[in-house]
Amino acid sequence: MFNVSQYLKEKRMEKGFSANKVAKVIGVSQGHLSGIENGRKNIPNEKFIEKYLQVISSNSKEYNAHVDLINKESMGKYQLGHNVTTDSMISAFSDEEVADRHTFHNKEGDLVERGFEFPINDLNYHLSNEHNAVFYKNEKLTDTQVSDIEKLIKEYLVNSYEVRENTLRDLNKEGIIDDKILDEEVKTITRKIKRIKY
Repeated sequence: MFNVSQYLKEKRMEKGFSANKVAKVIGVSQGHLSGIENGRKNIPNEKFIEKYLQVISSNSKEYNAHVDLINKESMGKYQLGHNVTTDSMISAFSDEEVADRHTFHNKEGDLVERGFEFPINDLNYHLSNEHNAVFYKNEKLTDTQVSDIEKLIKEYLVNSYEVRENTLRDLNKEGIIDDKILDEEVKTITRKIKRIKY
């Protein structure tokens, strides 16, 4: 007999998502999510399943494939709707939250997306990870080189955001963008610069 809770858990684990991350995105506690996945809580309702599938699916095609399988295997118990958008809820994650997703070609040449418990795509993680050596084009970098690269990246990013802010201020003076847009953009830039510097 088809077990939707077990199916969801298996698909989440295949994608490499932690229960904590999925719970956070769909708005439930990790305990509640784990209870559903492990059969300790009531069978999930359609709304829960649809949110869950949006989180673990990379695109609408994958989401709809899950929906079709669940609708069929549950023998009419569930009537989940198809997703017509191309983005999953994963796109709603902040910059820090998507840093743990990695897309690559496997040995068979298929494009695969995988989640990690660490920010695999964040250069800062690799530059500050003292447990592993850092390489560039198969060349091992010294600690000094790694430190210099980190400084260069910080300087470049801060400079590019400062240039953007100055450009926006000029556009505001010329009346091309209004004060509200300028204020919102400056707040975002300030937040990003602060995050980069510290």
